Amino acid sequence: MEAAWCARSPDDRRRACSILIQNNSRNATAYINRGVAYADKHEYDRAITEYTKAIEIDPRDALAYFNRGNAYRDKGEYDRANADYTRAIEINPPGFRLRSQGRP
Repeated sequence: MEAAWCARSPDDRRRACSILIQNNSRNATAYINRGVAYADKHEYDRAITEYTKAIEIDPRDALAYFNRGNAYRDKGEYDRANADYTRAIEINPPGFRLRSQGRP
């Protein structure tokens, strides 16, 4: 998975994650990372689709909710973003409290 995350461009990351998903369609992390690649290209609807698939696979993955919240925020869908941020915090309060300190 590290190779996919470390890919230099969003397109390379998307391709690497697609290969991982072909090999294991239950790889929630690959869907999250492919969502990040789409979000990096401002393709928020596609990113949301990827994060939603990750949530379907692992409903306790706080990062999938957090990233989907970011995509909704970037689309101006603030109520949906807030719902996902709230869910992420419910799942992992300490991690998100630390993440919010010193990061935009």
